[in-house]
Amino acid sequence: MNPNSAPNPIDPSETPPPGENPGAAKGGPKKVWVAVMFLAVTPLVTIPFGFIFSWLAPLVGGLFLTGLGLLLVAAVPALAVVAWLVRVGLRRNWAGSPGAWGLLGAFLFIGWGAVFWLLMGARASSDQKAVMGIARQISAAADQYYLEYGGSSVRLEELVGPDRYIKQIYPVADETYPSVLIQGRTITITGVAGLRTVTYAP
Repeated sequence: MNPNSAPNPIDPSETPPPGENPGAAKGGPKKVWVAVMFLAVTPLVTIPFGFIFSWLAPLVGGLFLTGLGLLLVAAVPALAVVAWLVRVGLRRNWAGSPGAWGLLGAFLFIGWGAVFWLLMGARASSDQKAVMGIARQISAAADQYYLEYGGSSVRLEELVGPDRYIKQIYPVADETYPSVLIQGRTITITGVAGLRTVTYAP
């Protein structure tokens, strides 16, 4: 280096503001991309694993998983797959591609929408099983009433009480049970979750 040569002038536009980390511009977007990648892609990968486990579980020790429990178990291998995708994406600089960000946005919407739909379906299935169980108890109580007292109809209030066939009925989804039961006819439960009607055939 020539000692007599003048130093290159510093362009103020290239100088970071005081207190700013020069590497933050590169590291920041990558950290955000990794977080969004896990948040957006994990549900999409979890759902197929959930279907696989729901099919395999009864074959392996008779284990049955449903709803949230199934999704949590399926999320373990899904997270491993997403971690591998993140490593590939970091090597190929997917965080610097606008198209990749748009794709993640679509994945975020579709994946969590699917998870919400599956959880709502699992809850509806659970509610229906519980309602059918209560209807089965009511039907059995009505049959016992006919056997003891005769007749072909009975009011629900005659079956439910501290000293009667059913101690108490606890609705599980704001459903309404018929006030009068007729022997041999289906029991119709209305307003399950405020929307559905369920019928139970004795």
